[in-house]
Amino acid sequence: MRLDKFLKAVQLIKRRSVANEAAGEGIILVNGSAARPSKEIKAGDTIVIDMWNYRKTVRVNEVPEKCCFLCKLFLKTPRKNKALALNGICLHF
Repeated sequence: MRLDKFLKAVQLIKRRSVANEAAGEGIILVNGSAARPSKEIKAGDTIVIDMWNYRKTVRVNEVPEKCCFLCKLFLKTPRKNKALALNGICLHF
């Protein structure tokens, strides 16, 4: 999965456009080196985000599939949550 998509899927950065811009400026490091937004993330990678007054180090244990992390959480909880995943496509409403 692309770095910018991964950061949005696991909600480390709220918007993909912000993740894309941060990676493009070299603010995000993957395994100790600056990473482009298109860098493929895999299990075992270490991601360091150091932007403004926000610094976070994350080790990737598992890369989400097509369905986003939120949908997986919602599907494990009672039906009252307003998210649904069908064939890997996320529907938020």
